[in-house]
Amino acid sequence: MNNTGGAVDVWEVDGIDAASLVQSPEGHYYFPGVIAAAELRLAQQDIPPVHLP
Repeated sequence: MNNTGGAVDVWEVDGIDAASLVQSPEGHYYFPGVIAAAELRLAQQDIPPVHLP
């Protein structure tokens, strides 16, 4: 989800019905619409990247 290799922020979304999520061909779920700022909360900030061997 982070293409730059730097730290990431994790956002929590409230008010979205799980039934409205769409599954991608790769098996990931996403919301196919606009999420209002009032439905977002910063859960964690500046999480450093993990470099796997």
